[in-house]
Amino acid sequence: MKHLLRLIFFFPLYALADNSVTLNANQITYNHETMESLYQGDVHMDLGHISLSGEQMTVTHQNDAQPSQMQMIGSPVELEDKADPKKHIHSNKVSVYPEKALVILEDDVEITSGFEHLACSKLRYHMNITKE
Repeated sequence: MKHLLRLIFFFPLYALADNSVTLNANQITYNHETMESLYQGDVHMDLGHISLSGEQMTVTHQNDAQPSQMQMIGSPVELEDKADPKKHIHSNKVSVYPEKALVILEDDVEITSGFEHLACSKLRYHMNITKE
């Protein structure tokens, strides 16, 4: 059975156009001591205009439950940027830093957009943000 967890976070200095986070997974575990959530099996996350799909995601929370880091692994992790739907991006590891509006892709990164193709080992991808 799939579990759906919908969380809404407000970032102190920046706001994504849509600042809600939606996470779906087959299994969700929260460790109160480490303030980490583990999402396993068919994981899908929507954050603003970015969507990620992979096998496992770890979310590290700050004191006030805001996520400070989200890390997804998969073979591969698929990243979809709804602002640029022609772009296909995947890698084996993706780290998301919501407060910095930053996504770091690592390990066999590939981007395809039309006839263009880029392959590298690490890529920093900035999400569109607006100052509040």
